[in-house]
Amino acid sequence: MIYKYKNHLLILSFALIIGIFFISSFSFNNSLAQQEDPAKHTTDLYLSNTTTANITSTITQVETPVLENESDSERLACLTVEGFLGEGSKSMPFSTGVQKKRILRDGVASTCNGKPLTGTITGTFKYDSYRFENTSSEERCVSIKLNKVNCNNTGIFATAYLGCFNPNDITQNYIADSGSSASNQLFSFLVPAKEKFVVVVSSVSSGDLSCANYSFSMTGMQDCGNPDFNLACGKGAPLEHKMVFFTDTANNRIQMTLNDGTTWTTVGKGQGDNTGQFNNPHGVAANASGSVIFVADTLNNRIQRSLDSGATWQIMAGNGTRITNINSPQALAYDENADILYIADTNNNRILKVTNATTKATFSTFAGSTGGRAIGQFDRPRGIAVDALGKVYVADTGNSRIQVSTTGQTGGWALFAGASAGSSIGKVNSPVGIFVDSLNRVYIADTGNNRIQINKDGSPNGWIVFMGTGSEIGSVNGPEGITLSASGNVFIGDTLNNRIQRKSIIGGLGLVVSSPGVEVGQANLPTSVR
Repeated sequence: MIYKYKNHLLILSFALIIGIFFISSFSFNNSLAQQEDPAKHTTDLYLSNTTTANITSTITQVETPVLENESDSERLACLTVEGFLGEGSKSMPFSTGVQKKRILRDGVASTCNGKPLTGTITGTFKYDSYRFENTSSEERCVSIKLNKVNCNNTGIFATAYLGCFNPNDITQNYIADSGSSASNQLFSFLVPAKEKFVVVVSSVSSGDLSCANYSFSMTGMQDCGNPDFNLACGKGAPLEHKMVFFTDTANNRIQMTLNDGTTWTTVGKGQGDNTGQFNNPHGVAANASGSVIFVADTLNNRIQRSLDSGATWQIMAGNGTRITNINSPQALAYDENADILYIADTNNNRILKVTNATTKATFSTFAGSTGGRAIGQFDRPRGIAVDALGKVYVADTGNSRIQVSTTGQTGGWALFAGASAGSSIGKVNSPVGIFVDSLNRVYIADTGNNRIQINKDGSPNGWIVFMGTGSEIGSVNGPEGITLSASGNVFIGDTLNNRIQRKSIIGGLGLVVSSPGVEVGQANLPTSVR
């Protein structure tokens, strides 16, 4: 974000500016990144700034470079960041976009212990700052390799800070830097468990105007998810898929799109109780490529599976299988990396876990079995999601709350939202749809409140309303499905409006991509979206 001070506000004290800045509400497309206490002088460059003229940042998965003397646990690629050297952070107005000093560079930090700060040089230096997080429960040795791609005669270097970076005091929280050479230097430092750190790319010479293009790669973290920055570590298949499915419930079919809803095709063999046919399906899950598809065939009281993109089907649970007592299943979540399927067995008030879901499926009760309000019990659960670390989230619909299995194992349940039904922000009323993205943002189809909520950081104050009540585009009525696609679009099963809507995660106008009807590409009481 770019915040410019107005001339008529110069008479205000610095403290008042900061107070106004933090009291002011952010629009959604500029507020998904977590904001820090202003006293920490946090400065961050967010991906939502990609339309800013002097900043362009992209994230791509990279192959792991083999580093000398690096252990197997450290030889893990996280990401590559590419950008233009701009005018500092776009998130907070603590400086005018420049550092007043730079680090006195006297050699690369070649070990995980970083290096001591040897001094500073006074001047005016451009910088960009990027914040990341070691989300693992272990200390990590992180290595950064800076690459000056196209900077003409402009020199750049990188510096690491623990927690946050203060451009007005560049010695605060310093860990290490890239040393005396301005290009292609590898440096390392330790990051404690669950700690954030900031990588700052700065110009070398005072007065440097820009660097046309630079990049840096980072290795060393097993868990790289970060709610502040749009990145996902190379842990396996992404949670956001290019291929989007929805259960066209009253039309007794599944529909699928590869192009963000521009065109749709049907999946399955229509209405009925034969293999590959469906009766009022409410849940769908798939792998990233769409070759593996699971369907909660609700009124047939069964789960069906296809391993060939819907060409052929098998009944996994229900009549004719060993698992016959499944009762009105209404939601599915598939952990592709672990090959585990989770089933909301709605009328049995329980969650089933299927290991080896695409091979020799083994069923077990993950939670519940008798209805109730105790933590770990459920009342007609109708939504389920699994995150990148295997944590399971359940829309405990009858209890108007969201529960999460914090360990990813049987037990360890905790309340995530809604100790009781309500309509205030962060409360839910008979929620159904739920999805967790690669940044650990939690998306809720808050069905009884006729709205979509998103929690951006897992905190009680992290909630925003993404869509409100109504029939106009950008509003919803009894929504039951939600997901985020690989292109950054949120897809909503706008159930009682009989349509699928699409809206960018960074905001803007909504778009109806499946209107009411019975033809292919139209919808009739759509529920689950994945």
